[in-house]
Amino acid sequence: MGKLLLESHCVFPTPDIIKTANFYEQIMGFRAVSYLDANEPHICLYRDTTEIILTKTNGQKSNSQ
Repeated sequence: MGKLLLESHCVFPTPDIIKTANFYEQIMGFRAVSYLDANEPHICLYRDTTEIILTKTNGQKSNSQ
């Protein structure tokens, strides 16, 4: 089977980046690389040619609610 995810680079804000990264690793087959000691803590997720960056929201709500 060929690659399923092709060249997407997304930033997903989430209140719990570790829990979210675990979901993407265990359920969706991504590889996680943590940068929790950076000025802006984040986790990068990789699969095929796709990268997703998880950032912490600190509980902010979106405008779409």
